[in-house]
Amino acid sequence: MLGWEPAETHEHYDAAGNLTGTTVVTREPEWDDDERRRLLALAAYHEQTCDRGHHPDVAGDPHLFWTFEDSRCPLCAEIDKWQRIQHDRDAKAIRQLGDEPSPFIPRPDDGRSTYLRRMTPDEVTARRQH
Repeated sequence: MLGWEPAETHEHYDAAGNLTGTTVVTREPEWDDDERRRLLALAAYHEQTCDRGHHPDVAGDPHLFWTFEDSRCPLCAEIDKWQRIQHDRDAKAIRQLGDEPSPFIPRPDDGRSTYLRRMTPDEVTARRQH
């Protein structure tokens, strides 16, 4: 954002290997002053928002009224279900380690990152056959 833009220098030679000239290529900066101002203003705005993203100008306006609505994402529901299943399996595995297992003993969830991956057509076919 506040860095420098590199310049490329290309040297040109004739068939005998003599330098015949150079070309300097300069690039337009990715960030201009206006873009920097806009990004800094956005950062300042986000610094003032609460953990759920509400800005005090909106959240504190007594003329605005709010209500709750639920929505459901089927993919998020599957992730939540999978995490409950994993948590239950992990808890059972940890109970098998005894009452006070050493913190140095690896746990089933050490380093785990759960994400959703789209299945290939072959995986879908195999899943449907079971």
